[in-house]
Amino acid sequence: MRDITIDRHFVNLDSLHTDLRAALGGIVRGVSTGPYGLRLHLADEASDSHIEQALTIAYSHDPTKLTPQQQTEAERELQLELARADNTIPLKLEDYSTSDSLLQTLARKIAWLEQEIATLRAP
Repeated sequence: MRDITIDRHFVNLDSLHTDLRAALGGIVRGVSTGPYGLRLHLADEASDSHIEQALTIAYSHDPTKLTPQQQTEAERELQLELARADNTIPLKLEDYSTSDSLLQTLARKIAWLEQEIATLRAP
């Protein structure tokens, strides 16, 4: 394996790896970071041209660029935060005291779930 180390400390490893694989295919074995900076792991058969192309991609890498999977996760997190903001007031069981028994049972379960989630989210 040919490892190329560059002085680059802020990267989005998933996005960079995706870009490198799109350009160089199986030549790319992986990417890693550490106190040394950024390390590109290329196959033994990587040519000087492959290395030059990998370095160009690594140096021009935008760490804010998300992979499609990261973008989906960011959108999911945003929707969850918006839903949390819309639901800040806990369920009041007394509001359901005159409802039928099934609705009262559902209200109790929802109130319990709210407490469980709040406990799980607590630092």
